[in-house]
Amino acid sequence: MTAYPDFDTLWSYSAPAETRAAFEALRPSIGLAEGDFALQLDTQIARTHGLERDFDLAHSVLDRVEAALDEGAVSYTHLTLPTIYSV
Repeated sequence: MTAYPDFDTLWSYSAPAETRAAFEALRPSIGLAEGDFALQLDTQIARTHGLERDFDLAHSVLDRVEAALDEGAVSYTHLTLPTIYSV
């Protein structure tokens, strides 16, 4: 089992661009078999866009996440949407 980084330790809510860079730096180390973590990572990236008030880009990231979810899975994107607007 892979030990994933704790998103909370990477977050700097006052610096969303830097936080996004930290999240995106994780991408090369994520294998294809780690799809769930990659999708969760994308929801965090969407939040960084929301903090920068780039709501269209945040929604587009979440739309890609939702499209990648297995049928019948609970959509984490619907849980993330309210946090995008809480700036």
